Amino acid sequence: MDNLGLLFSENRYLSTSNVSIRDRSYYYKNDSHRLTIDSLAPLIRFVNCILTRYPLKLPIIFDMGHVLLTDKLAYIVFECMCQYLIEDRAYKVIVNMTADHHIHTDGIHSSPLLLLGNPVKKNLDKYTQSFKSEIYHNHYRKVLDRDMLSNRVLQCQIMDDIANFQKLYCVEADCREKITEVIVELMGN
Repeated sequence: MDNLGLLFSENRYLSTSNVSIRDRSYYYKNDSHRLTIDSLAPLIRFVNCILTRYPLKLPIIFDMGHVLLTDKLAYIVFECMCQYLIEDRAYKVIVNMTADHHIHTDGIHSSPLLLLGNPVKKNLDKYTQSFKSEIYHNHYRKVLDRDMLSNRVLQCQIMDDIANFQKLYCVEADCREKITEVIVELMGN
């Protein structure tokens, strides 16, 4: 996934005046009981402040508490924020969170965010790997970058993966073909 940093650079005006530091870590305490796109603005402010005003690479702790997921986009954007901080900016990220959801999404049960509850280096590596590609029960994830999209062989492999994934759930052949075509068309765009 290209340009994850735009989430912060294009929202530079969202910056807080202070950052809590606890136990040699930047510490964010979530005040919202719901994780929504609107509740991500304070997170963006917090991260922007760290990126622009604090040169030390201390671990970042997101203490989200017990939250209710009301839209899938919010936790996916939060995953993207963590991915950017880990892979592009080389921060150690810890997420303390339990979640209930009132939306149809099994993806939260296999979200890579669950790996960030333990700040071990191997979990950070697993996080970036799971963020980019994962098949778990009825959850399929594959994040592509521009280089991957230009690779025709890889596109064919992804088509096969998508079709085979659907076979596991007894999706009829004509439906599989149509779904796969739509996904591959979206990949190309």
